[in-house]
Order: sequence, then C-alpha cells, then structure tokens
Amino acid sequence: YSNNGTGTHLASALKGAARYLLANVDANGFVSGLDDGTRLALQKTPRNVIIFETDGSPDEIFTNASSDSAAPLSLSNSDDIGSTDDSRACSNFAKVAANAKAAGITIITIGFGGANTSKCGDQYVRNVLAGAASTQASVTGSGSANTDCDAENSDDDLYYCAKSTLDLSSVFTAAMGQLTGGTKFMAIDGFGD
Repeated sequence: YSNNGTGTHLASALKGAARYLLANVDANGFVSGLDDGTRLALQKTPRNVIIFETDGSPDEIFTNASSDSAAPLSLSNSDDIGSTDDSRACSNFAKVAANAKAAGITIITIGFGGANTSKCGDQYVRNVLAGAASTQASVTGSGSANTDCDAENSDDDLYYCAKSTLDLSSVFTAAMGQLTGGTKFMAIDGFGD
C-alpha cells in the first residue's frame, strides 16, 4: 500500500478476471483468440478457471460496496469494488466469488506469505480464500482452510497455500494437477532458468 497507493483489492481483481473470461468465451466454451485447434481436436470442452493468488489481506482504497447487495458486486458492470473495512472487503470478495462460481467459473485460490496468517475482521484470510474456492466435486462448492499447508494442499477443495514463495511451484503443480490429472511445466527460451 505504501509503495504504490492502490492497496490490495481482492474483490475487484477477481471481478475483473471473471468479467474478462465471461466476455471472451464463445458458445463452445473457448476463449476467443486463444485456441489453436488443439483442444477442439481432443474433443474436450474446456473448463473456465480463474487462479487467484494473494500474499495478504485486503488493504483497499475504493469504498463503494458497503452491503452484500451493492451493485458493484455484480458481474454485470465494470464498477471497481472496495471497502476500507477489512471485514467488508473480505465479504465482498466472497460475494464476487459466489457470483463467478454461479456463472460456471471454477475458482482456484492460492494464499502465500501473509495470507496464511493475516486477518480480515475476525476471520483469517486463508479461511476467506478457502471459502471462495471451488471444490474438486463442484464448481459452486466452498472449501475450508487447514492451518497446515501440507494438509491443506491434499484435501478436496481448490484452495492451496504456500509457506513461502519457494513453495509456489509445487503449489501450482498440485492445483493444476487437480484440473488436468497431471501437469508438466515447460521451459520457454529467454524466460527464467
């Protein structure tokens, strides 16, 4: 917050991702312009998925969503969402997640660093992230957080936690493996090691 003045807006970021996905998915479930024909050739219907990652609690500067029925929480408009009340900010995030899941979007949430220990109001951010996540059995399901990341990353919801940034690779592998049955990362020339 002190570095750039925009804070950490959980609900707005999730809403933006959901709106982008919903606006760009065609009748066959494909994101326009991203399909090279491979998925079509495999005869598989793609899953609409958002992977939401955060390292802390909301520190929001926008203040335009003060109730669960506030218009900015709807996916039908481009309004930013925010609340300087941390408890309301997490409630707004949960409401946007419920709206996205109701629209058929699978939500994977990943918390690392401060997200595992920070609170928003009287609840831990990890619990809010877990509740926003889909479950393996249901797009609209809600997960629950475990205080131990190793146990959390092997349960039946799509909430994952990393103790540090060093654990993110294995967390992403576990998360993507739940969607695809297995994951292989590839090196791209010119990026990373």
